[in-house]
Amino acid sequence: MVERVAVDVGGTFTDVLAYEKGEFFALKVPTTKPPELGVLKAVSSLGFEAESFYHATTIATNAILTGKHGKVCLITTKGFRDVLEIGRQNRPELYNLFFKRPKPLVERELRFGVTERTESNGFVSTPLDTEEVKRIARELCARIDGFVVSFINSHLNPSNELLAKKVIQSVCNSAQVTLSCEVDREEKEYERTSTAVVCAVLKPVVVQYFKSLSSLKRMFVMQSNGGYTTTEKAAEYPHMIVESGPAAGAVAVSHFSVLLGVKKALGFDMGGTTAKASTVVDGKLSVTDEYEVGGKTSMGRLIKGSGYPVRFPFVDLVEVSSGGGTIIWKDKGGALRVGPESAEAHPGPACYSKGGSRPTITDANLILGRLPQEIAAGIKLDKELAKAALSSLEGDPVENALKAIELANNQMAKAIRIVTVERAQDPADFVIFAFGGAGPLHVAEIMEELGIKKAIVPNYPGLFSALGLLLSDFRRDFVQAYLGGDVEQQFEALEKSALSELERFSQIVFERKVDMRYKGQSYTLSIPYSKNVLQSFHDVFEERYGYSLRQNEVEIVNLRLSAIGVTSKPVFKKHEKVKEQPKALAKRSVVFKTEEVTASLYKRETLKAGQVVYGPCVIHAMDSTILVPQTFLWKWTNTSIWC
Repeated sequence: MVERVAVDVGGTFTDVLAYEKGEFFALKVPTTKPPELGVLKAVSSLGFEAESFYHATTIATNAILTGKHGKVCLITTKGFRDVLEIGRQNRPELYNLFFKRPKPLVERELRFGVTERTESNGFVSTPLDTEEVKRIARELCARIDGFVVSFINSHLNPSNELLAKKVIQSVCNSAQVTLSCEVDREEKEYERTSTAVVCAVLKPVVVQYFKSLSSLKRMFVMQSNGGYTTTEKAAEYPHMIVESGPAAGAVAVSHFSVLLGVKKALGFDMGGTTAKASTVVDGKLSVTDEYEVGGKTSMGRLIKGSGYPVRFPFVDLVEVSSGGGTIIWKDKGGALRVGPESAEAHPGPACYSKGGSRPTITDANLILGRLPQEIAAGIKLDKELAKAALSSLEGDPVENALKAIELANNQMAKAIRIVTVERAQDPADFVIFAFGGAGPLHVAEIMEELGIKKAIVPNYPGLFSALGLLLSDFRRDFVQAYLGGDVEQQFEALEKSALSELERFSQIVFERKVDMRYKGQSYTLSIPYSKNVLQSFHDVFEERYGYSLRQNEVEIVNLRLSAIGVTSKPVFKKHEKVKEQPKALAKRSVVFKTEEVTASLYKRETLKAGQVVYGPCVIHAMDSTILVPQTFLWKWTNTSIWC
């Protein structure tokens, strides 16, 4: 019996990390289809029973991307039947005359407007026509997976939505009814309705997924906000786990940045399918309150209007399609391209010998001498197959491999610039945490491009996101529209309702924020609530936009509360530093940017605290490879087993 087990499902590998009294047990296996089979197989392979499981999953995102989700009906206020299609009229591709908006998650024939009206002050001017709701419920009860109710201004007064739920369930006993007022109590009917619909269509998928994992007792799930919740709550509100997986790695960066005294930390997570960048300043994760699931990206930027809006706190990540399995190809003009398509776990890169024939970033690194003959999960790499795959592209395979890696590095550097330069930060001021199976292999060349001077490569970097699951806290986020009155009393009421979910925790932390704006504006800024909140708003607005309107009236739009149940964290073993320097195990030819050099080879497991190795060298580990160019050195300066 171990204390806890973390399971992180990625596009290529499923990572398992067990913890018990300072000891870690790691396992990495290929991700399966369906993913739950791989999860159960990986956990059973550990040979341990666990007191609790912590899980990060891509099941919600994949359901939206593939269209394999539930079928629901939308009931809204008469005249607003087409709100999902009208949206905000953003044009993601301004000059594309043939651009098509994302297909609504609810077909038009399953969208209904009913008689009811709540005014902008919360007054119910038109009572709900319950007979209309009954007729819709009777007609569709056996044909769909659930109902969504989203009425105008229900964030101010939810009485009509609550009545509609009672009416539907009186006609259709077992109906799943999702109310917008329970999912997202904020203004703007399009975003609120979209969030409720995403929640509803994901319910059947997520409920079934957790049922298939029911043998894992006391399982908790990572949310998009960087905190975990129960499987019951995640099944009720599955929009909370849309970006479950990527958030865990950012949590681990936050934890270690505090332990190591790093004020500005960059998270660089390069896995088999994608690479992600995030920032942590003074131990605080950057969080955004809105995301578009299934949306398109351009050079790491999410294109507004290309996906389905979901309002919930999300760890602010920039993601690009540069991973070990990203496919290298040439366009019609003969230009070399990288991504967005991935070889995934099956068939995987050509060098995996699993039937893949198209060249990938992993194949490129292999023929350049940067990878060992065997990697994680016991996968043996075939250099000849990699060379054959790259030879299928016109030109010299080594030259194509170098160009492809340069392109991938450029994409990842741009992602880092988005979370730093475009947020008024200099990347050179940050320490970069390189993790994911491929992160340490590419980080040095990215550091050269961005002027970053120091990187931290954690032990077992390929399982760093799984470690983040063990370092996370229980978290529940609440938001409600502000209708005037005493702000302090309203926060106290929210805290009181939150305590029922956190009563098992001995340490509880509440974080208060208010959404504020100058009167007449449409968009808000979230400001930590304090006695000086008005002054803080003016200062933040000026920092963000370069000016402020201090003479103008300011209004509070929403109250936000994050309720955090603090959990115990793993204790990391210490290792005494040694004076003797390591000896290389062997030498091998490695191709860097400009030349082929003879590099020293080391095993990460044999290196000890205090030792230094100089480039050019390659350090192989169970789950990753660290590439150290000529002008770099690798130094274990900390006594922690993980850094």
